[in-house]
Amino acid sequence: MMMRTSTFRQRLVSSISALAAGLVVASTAGAAWAAEVADALDALSRDTVVSERVSLKALGITTPISLAGIDARYDVYLPIPADVPLQSPNLSLDARYLRGDGGRTTFVVYLDGSAVSARSFRSDEGNAGLDIGVDSAARPGGFVRLGLAWSSSVARELCEEARTIGDILEVSPDTYLDYSYDASAVTTISSAWTALRQDVSLLIANGTLDRRSYDTAWRLGLALERAGKRVQITKLPAVGDTIDLNGIVVPQGLRTVPAFAALVGEGRHTIASEAEIGALLLLGPPSLRPRVAVSDDALSSQIKTAIDALGSQVLQVDPEAQEGFSALIRSRGKLEADQAHEVALSHLSGRPVIVVEPDAGAAAAGLFDTLWRATAQAQRLIVNQVQPPVIGGNIVPLGDLTGAAGNIDLLDRGQWSASIDLASALADGKVPDEINLQVSAAPGATDTRPVVSVFFNDYLLGASRLDAHGQPERIKVRVPDYALLPRNVVRVDFRRQPSSNHCRETPSSFPAAVLPDSYLTLGPAPAARDFVGLLPRLSGGASLFVPEQWLSRPAETLSTIIHIADAGGVSPERARIEFAAAAVTPTEPFIAFDTAVKGSSDIVQVDGDRLILSDRGGRVFYDVAGLRDVAVVRSATGVAGSPPGLIYQSIGQQTLQVAEPFRLSRGNLAVLGPRGVLVHVDTNAPVVDKDAASPLDTIAQFKPEDLTGVARERPALFWGVLGVVVALFLIVLLRARRARRRSDQRQ
Repeated sequence: MMMRTSTFRQRLVSSISALAAGLVVASTAGAAWAAEVADALDALSRDTVVSERVSLKALGITTPISLAGIDARYDVYLPIPADVPLQSPNLSLDARYLRGDGGRTTFVVYLDGSAVSARSFRSDEGNAGLDIGVDSAARPGGFVRLGLAWSSSVARELCEEARTIGDILEVSPDTYLDYSYDASAVTTISSAWTALRQDVSLLIANGTLDRRSYDTAWRLGLALERAGKRVQITKLPAVGDTIDLNGIVVPQGLRTVPAFAALVGEGRHTIASEAEIGALLLLGPPSLRPRVAVSDDALSSQIKTAIDALGSQVLQVDPEAQEGFSALIRSRGKLEADQAHEVALSHLSGRPVIVVEPDAGAAAAGLFDTLWRATAQAQRLIVNQVQPPVIGGNIVPLGDLTGAAGNIDLLDRGQWSASIDLASALADGKVPDEINLQVSAAPGATDTRPVVSVFFNDYLLGASRLDAHGQPERIKVRVPDYALLPRNVVRVDFRRQPSSNHCRETPSSFPAAVLPDSYLTLGPAPAARDFVGLLPRLSGGASLFVPEQWLSRPAETLSTIIHIADAGGVSPERARIEFAAAAVTPTEPFIAFDTAVKGSSDIVQVDGDRLILSDRGGRVFYDVAGLRDVAVVRSATGVAGSPPGLIYQSIGQQTLQVAEPFRLSRGNLAVLGPRGVLVHVDTNAPVVDKDAASPLDTIAQFKPEDLTGVARERPALFWGVLGVVVALFLIVLLRARRARRRSDQRQ
């Protein structure tokens, strides 16, 4: 009996010892897990490095850059954060060459004006790519300037004829710049703007947006598009949404927290809790990296709910992690903008985010205009009113439209350009009517005079030979209606024949300039019978009519408004938005989105996925059903006295998602697809331009003093024709004298 009792006691003591050891091990493991959580939170809060890649394709260069000739050059400005040092910047240049004509070829690469690579090629074709490090110094301008120079020539007696067409260098759009930077070094709204990628995610709350937030979102999106960005509307994820786990990196120390553990893996995942949304906000997956946000009450509440839910899970795993979690939220999980009319710099997912209050949309859009954005040298601003100044009168100096100097070193060709945005610079429906240029050029090495050509939106409007004596010379051209667009570019192209005196001299450049007293003359917009006449009228105080139900689908419908407003030249600062539940009666130029307009013609009829188009006489010329991924937009002149506008109509159940910006350049009707305009149609009868001069008018208006211009422009032709005329006159005179003598002899 005593032996059994002793054995029982030994077993009991052994069991208690094992249990105690297990508890110690479990306690030690729990402490280790807790320590790992705290360390991971601390490491994540200190991780402020942002890595970016900017490619030529992202900048809109979708075809290879082709260089050929004696001296071909091309500059590309790669955007980076302004005044922020870079970390490990590297340029990967993807290029190839063809050497069909032989001779000497040289390829030089410049970075910020300094040559970093120079090579000569001897094979018939080959790879010209390279990887090269870039200086990490901060750049106030916010750009790395990539310069490409290609020279190809063959040995000939006349150096100026040593041009080749078979020696070509092509730089691929896949060329890119990789770099990283410390997000904490971005300290102002202005520098945060320069840190924006070409593809910008604009964050809004999930669910139905209120009217102010919707209004602010489309204005910010339009301002971004006008700045050359591509806007993606991103709504905050909600429980039940499906996300892609690819690209999400969860630190090992946080995988004991259920919300973080749920995001480990690949493929699709359905969000199961608010805590998982909080984890997504802190980790910053590729699908949730906003750079601009509309900070309304709904978004702030949704973010707070998600972060609080995540915090509860973290504290359950490690009650001592409160301080580390709070530090993490301050650096990576908070959008701070809580004052009226406020624009602020904040950080989410370790990246800088520009946060805009819902009542600051119009002023914020004005602040981000090219003219004013450099003034945002603060972390918080109260923007009550920001608009570009409206140019008064009918004279616009070209120097006011561009900050670029007009001086050009001209070897054989040089260009100068200026941009005119009707929405920001002009008002009252005025458009460019006439271009008055003052140019000058220095004498060259030969008597061949340089030629200057004037382009407006790539239309050649006029050209002239210059005297090239270093004095101002005036060129005046008229701007036709068909050349007008919401954003216009005046381009002045100089060309001169280089000379080397039969290889005894090296061809050198000579200066030319577009002088500051060059100007545009404005005139009234053409009649609003088509897109050309309508778009200038939308650049002022236009009205946007949007269906009420679009508020419940902001992620789909906002992009439609942004792209149509961009194509229409609408001003994000001056336009007004109205939410309509029935047909509307506009009182000013307008754009109506899936909204009936009283008094408009019915040349477009939509019935589900069926589209019917007819002319003004009611004759149907297009009737097709079963359409997908298309929409139609048309100009509307309405009844007599009503304002003109654009009417956009969706076809089918889904709202068309346009991926790229487009132009409404001709006609009065356009069918749209995912990549922009599929077809332009003009249902109006042709209209004769009464201002256009006929050939008979030209003959009737000829004046003798016009011969002076002929003598100056073509002296050889002038004197040759004059000599022929004098010779004919003398021949006629001699024959008349002979005839008179014969008559006298007969008498």
